[in-house]
Amino acid sequence: MKKTLLFMLLPLLSILLQAQETVVIDGVTFSVDKKTLIKYSEDKTDEEYVVPEGTEIISEHAFGHNRHLQVLTLPLSLKEIGDYALAGSGLKTIIWNTYPNVVGIDIWGFRSAGDSILSSFLTTDNSDNCTSIDGVLFSKDKKKLLGFPPAKIGDRMRGKYEIPEGTEIIGKEAFLSADIAIVVLSSTVNRIEKRAFSVSSLAIAGSYLNTDALSNVFCKAMTPPEIIWNPFIDPEYIDLYVPEESAETYRNTDYWKDFKTINGKSTDSGIQQMKQSSNLESWIENDILYIECDETMSKITAYDTNGTCFWQGDIHENKWHMATGEFPKGVLLLEVTTSGGKRTEIKLLN
Repeated sequence: MKKTLLFMLLPLLSILLQAQETVVIDGVTFSVDKKTLIKYSEDKTDEEYVVPEGTEIISEHAFGHNRHLQVLTLPLSLKEIGDYALAGSGLKTIIWNTYPNVVGIDIWGFRSAGDSILSSFLTTDNSDNCTSIDGVLFSKDKKKLLGFPPAKIGDRMRGKYEIPEGTEIIGKEAFLSADIAIVVLSSTVNRIEKRAFSVSSLAIAGSYLNTDALSNVFCKAMTPPEIIWNPFIDPEYIDLYVPEESAETYRNTDYWKDFKTINGKSTDSGIQQMKQSSNLESWIENDILYIECDETMSKITAYDTNGTCFWQGDIHENKWHMATGEFPKGVLLLEVTTSGGKRTEIKLLN
């Protein structure tokens, strides 16, 4: 009897303990020390909210699914924004008093949460490390572009943004889910970080596939900027334009040479440049293509002899296979991207 009673009380004790660790203030759940904003209620109907000073962390998914809130002010005390913290919300404007040191992934958008309608990033006179230029968020010294509101331009087919001269770094996921097609990189840009230009998804013409890549990039930098991980997501779909005197340098620089064209000419990332990797094995047997990798694969792209992409798929395994009945005959190029961002090119004879 005592064991049965204890078993029945355990869930209640768990709820009571959790309640002791949190506090709810006007529909917003915080940790008991009020340093972490855990959840902004989906049913809260206020159109504006100021996160209290003293708040250091905004938890993942904290503002998700609230479609009423339109203007959010972040405090000077903020140190961290968790993954997907603002994704799926109805926010239109964020007022930044500081840009936190720790920023999670996809903080204001991911495909299944719906399109973000954020159109403006603003700052205050008290903002300590960031500033707003025409609604776009930069570091205080204006050398790093931190965030571009996804719906600022709102034209995925023709929208264009020109990065101001003096900007040196494009930050991680800076253009996340942005509805734009064309970016002009200033001559001063020297570093582009992880997924910087992972823009909103668009169907690829003549294909059942989608891409999160821009259509055109104009880079004024004479020297190819440093690349961190994969900032342009699918460079093989992007036409790149650079200073003519630097075109050959770009064509011979890792990652930049992977763009679809450079100054109107097809890049030479075709079959003759392929290499077999020691950590990846592939073969065709009985019309089935097999690939095994030491790491988890995230994407595989297949090219024909002319360097034209004829198949692409998202992969989340370290082993993969598919029928090759519709593959073109001859020598094939397969580009394998791992979850860690490593890109490997292999050659097969079909």
